[in-house]
Amino acid sequence: YEPFQIAYIDYYKKSRMYLPDFMILYGDGSVRITEIKPESMLGDYDVKAKAKAAREFIKDKYQDVDIEYQFVTEKDLFKNITDYGNFIKRAKKQYEQYK
Repeated sequence: YEPFQIAYIDYYKKSRMYLPDFMILYGDGSVRITEIKPESMLGDYDVKAKAKAAREFIKDKYQDVDIEYQFVTEKDLFKNITDYGNFIKRAKKQYEQYK
């Protein structure tokens, strides 16, 4: 979970730090850096800037390791829009309980 920090330049040309969501290590030795985002955000400038910075970071720092950077969206996590909607409802309800 949030395995390291990566510097990137945001939309306003300001230097920022980015923490990828997960680093997943597989039994075959491969590694994935996984970022969870709603599909609607994949075109966002900062999301793209973070992904670019992460891919450059991986290429620079981990030359000898098979690492892939990937996005996981609601389409990867839910069978259909109803499942996604039910998840959002449950999450909102839980959030309200802990406020």
